[in-house]
Amino acid sequence: MSLEARSISKIFTIILTGAALLLGGCTTATEKAEKRLKVGEPVSETYFAPYEEVETALKQAMIRYPQRIDNTEAGIFETDYVKGDGRFSPAHESREFSSGYRYRLLVRMVRGKKEARSAVKVSITKQIQLARDFFSDPDELTSDGLEEKSILYRINREISIARGLNRAIEKQQGQSQQ
Repeated sequence: MSLEARSISKIFTIILTGAALLLGGCTTATEKAEKRLKVGEPVSETYFAPYEEVETALKQAMIRYPQRIDNTEAGIFETDYVKGDGRFSPAHESREFSSGYRYRLLVRMVRGKKEARSAVKVSITKQIQLARDFFSDPDELTSDGLEEKSILYRINREISIARGLNRAIEKQQGQSQQ
C-alpha cells in the first residue's frame, strides 16, 4: 500500500468514527428528552414507615411552601401558587424566571402494606404555568422533576432523623433506669 493510500484510509477511518460518535450522541440526547416528565406526571417514592411518620416528615419538608390544602385523612397536601423569590432554583444553575412563571405542588399520600410492613406511597406533581400576557390563557409547562425529587429526599431524611432521635432517647432512658 502506498503512503497516499494509507493516509486516505486513515482519514476515511477518522470520518467514519466521527460520524458514528455523532449519531450515537444524537440517540442519547433523544433518549434523555423522552425520559423527561410529561405535563401532570408525578414523581413518586414509597416509604416503609407508619403513615403518621411520613405525614410529619412531609410537613417538615414542605414548611417553606405556602399551604392551600392539608387534608390528613385523605392524604392530600397542596400548595398555593409559588411565585417570586419563593420559586425553586437548583444550586447548580442560576435561573431567571419571567414574572408570569408560577407553579403549585400537589402531594398525594396512599397507605398500604408490602410484605406485612407499613408502606406509604408519596406522589408529587408540579403544575407549572407561564402566563405570556394578561389576556391569554397560561401555558402548561413540564417539570424537570428536580424539585419533586429533592422534596422526596427531604422526607426520607426527616424520617431517618426522627428514627435516630427516637433510638438515642430510648438508649438514654435505658441507661438512666439502670
